Amino acid sequence: MRTRLTTRGSFRRVVAAVAVAALPLGIVAATGGMASAHEAPGSPVEVFTDTTSSASVLDSIAHGWWGHEGTVASGVGTPDNGTGNKTTFLDLNGSDPDFSQFSDPSNIRVAFVTTSADGSAEDPTASAGQTVDQVFPWFMDAGLQAGLNGNGNANDSVAVVSTGSEFDAWFGAGQPLQGFNNSLQMIDIGPNTVSATPQGKSILNRWPAGSHISLVFYESTGATSNGKPVVKVVGGHAVTAYMPFTTVAKPGDAVRTSAGYVNESFGAVAVNTHTALATSVASPQNSGTSIDLTATVTADTGTDTPVGSVEFFDGASSLGTATVNGSGVATKSGVVLPVGSHTLKAVFTPTNTVALAFNTSTSPDKPFVINGIATNTAASATPNGDVTHAVDLTATVTPLGVTGNVVFKDGATTIGNDNITAGDNVANLSHTFTTPGSHTVTAFFTPDAGSSNYSASQGSITFSLDPPSGVSTDDQTITATIPPGTITVTTPYTPANPLDLGTVNLNTALTGYLGSAPFQHINVLDTRSGAQPWTLTAIAGDMSDGAGHFINGQNLGLTALLPETANVLPNRNNNPGLGTITATNNPVPATPVQSGVAGTAGLGGAQHVVLSSTQGPADAWYSGTLTLFAPTTTTTGVYTGTITFTAS
Repeated sequence: MRTRLTTRGSFRRVVAAVAVAALPLGIVAATGGMASAHEAPGSPVEVFTDTTSSASVLDSIAHGWWGHEGTVASGVGTPDNGTGNKTTFLDLNGSDPDFSQFSDPSNIRVAFVTTSADGSAEDPTASAGQTVDQVFPWFMDAGLQAGLNGNGNANDSVAVVSTGSEFDAWFGAGQPLQGFNNSLQMIDIGPNTVSATPQGKSILNRWPAGSHISLVFYESTGATSNGKPVVKVVGGHAVTAYMPFTTVAKPGDAVRTSAGYVNESFGAVAVNTHTALATSVASPQNSGTSIDLTATVTADTGTDTPVGSVEFFDGASSLGTATVNGSGVATKSGVVLPVGSHTLKAVFTPTNTVALAFNTSTSPDKPFVINGIATNTAASATPNGDVTHAVDLTATVTPLGVTGNVVFKDGATTIGNDNITAGDNVANLSHTFTTPGSHTVTAFFTPDAGSSNYSASQGSITFSLDPPSGVSTDDQTITATIPPGTITVTTPYTPANPLDLGTVNLNTALTGYLGSAPFQHINVLDTRSGAQPWTLTAIAGDMSDGAGHFINGQNLGLTALLPETANVLPNRNNNPGLGTITATNNPVPATPVQSGVAGTAGLGGAQHVVLSSTQGPADAWYSGTLTLFAPTTTTTGVYTGTITFTAS
C-alpha cells in the first residue's frame, strides 16, 4: 500500500488528504505447533490438510508445504524439503454434525478467495446457474480428499490454480496439453514454448508470500459450462466450508512464493470488540460522590460474549480492574474522584483460548467534572493616610477549617500572599502602593492538598489613595486600540504536493499494514487580543481507493509532535509567546479497525486535540509523525483520504 498526504489551507482550518497504494506482502515463516482443530469462523465444517487421507484431526497439518515441497506431520517440526514423492490431502472433518450440508461429496470442488474478516467472501452470495469463476476469484480441478502430489522436479507444479479469464482463454484455444518449465511458467507441450493461453498458475506461485487466502470447498451441481463447474446454490449462497491460511515462500527460492502455508483455522481468529463506558451518575458531581463505572464489551461480529477483564482509567491513572461477566459487563463500584476535570476510559483485555479469541478495545474518553465544596473569600482594606503609607489588606476565607493560600493582586499585578490555616482563616498583607488614585485589590484563595475537596474562591475591594501632602495631581486621559487579531492554521501539503507515506508493509506480527512519515510545518498563528488560550484539533475521514474499498480513518494516528528547530528544514522560528504549548499524542489503535466500524480511535470519528496553549499570541511551528495501520483485509490499491485541522 502506498500513501500520500495533501493539505489545503484556509482561515482557521486546514484539510489534509491521505493516499495509499500497492500493498506488498512479506514472507511468513512456517513455524508454530499444532492446536486443537475447530471450525473456521463462519465455516460450518472444519477444513484441514494432512498426509494420510484419513480425515482425522490427529493427522492434520498446522503448517507445511504443498505436495513435493515437503510436509510437516501433525503440525510439529521442520518442513521436509526432500525430493521424494509427497502428497498433501485436502480433507473435511467428517465427524462434524454439520457435514450433511454437502448433499453429494462426489461433487465437492476446491476454490480460493482472499480471506475476509467476517467470512462473507468464503460464503458468497450466488445465483442458480453461475459457474465457479462467477462466484470465486480462483479455482482448481480438485475435490474432497484430492491428493496434491509432486515428484521433486524443478518444473513440477503440484496443482494448477486458475482464474476465470485464464481458464476461458485456455478452453477457447482447444484445451492444449500444458506443463511447466523450471521457472513455473506454463508451456504448451509440443513446441515447448511459454503459452499465450495458460490454464492458470501453479499453486506454488499463484500468490505472493504472506497473502491471506482461504481454501474453500464448494458443492457443484455436477454440471459444467465450458469446462467449469456450476455452483450449487442454497438460500442465495454457495454451499461452502473453508480454511484460512497464509502463504509462505520456499526458503531460498524466489519463484515459489506460495509453496507453503500456515493454517490459520488451527486457533481461533480474534474477533474485534467494542467497549462502552457508563457512569452511575452524570457529570458534574460534588466532591465525595461515589461513582460506579460500568463497561459493556461486545463483539463486532458473531454471537459470542467477549471473555476477559476491563481496566478503568482516569487519564493515565488506573482506577482498578474488573472481570467481564457472562453478559459482557464489568463494573468498578465506589470510585471517588478528586475535585477537578477528569477523563475516564475503559480498556478491555481479552482472555483468549484456542476456540475463542477477541481483540482488545478501548472505550471513547468520557469527561467528568467534580466540583469542590464552595468557599467564600471576603477582602477588606484599611488605608492609613496618603499613598506614602502602607495599606492593611485582609482576606477572610470560610468555612472555618479550610486550608490553602491567598494571593493578593492589584489589578493584574501580584503584590503578595499569605496562608490560611485550620486555626486561622484570615490572610493578611501590608502593602505600600506607588500611585495615588483608585485601586482594586482581589484576593484569590486556592485550597491546598489537605482541602482538595474544596473549591477556590475570590473577593475584591476597591479604595482610593490620596497623593502625598503638598503635591498637586492632574489626571490625563489616554486611549489605545488593541486589534481583535485572528487565529489560523496551515500546513504545506496540497493535492499537487502530497505527504507520501510510501509503501506500507505487513508488520512482524502479521496483524496489519504499517507505515509512517514525518508530518512537518504545522503552523498555528494566533494574533488575537486578550491572551486567549487556543486549541488545535484534527479529524481523519475514511480513505478510499475509488473502487468501493475503504480504510477506516481511525487507523491514522499523529504522534511525537515537537517544536521545529534547526534540525527541520527549512528552519522555522517557533515562538510560543507567553503561553505553554502542550502536544497530545493520538496513536493508531493496537488492532486496525475494520471499514464501517464506528469509534474514535486514532484521528477518526471525532475532533482530536493535537496541540493546545494556555494563552496566546503565538507563532507555533510543530512537526510530528503520521502513521497508518491498515487491516490485513485491505484490498491492494491507492487510497486517498482527508485529515482536517481546526484552530480555535
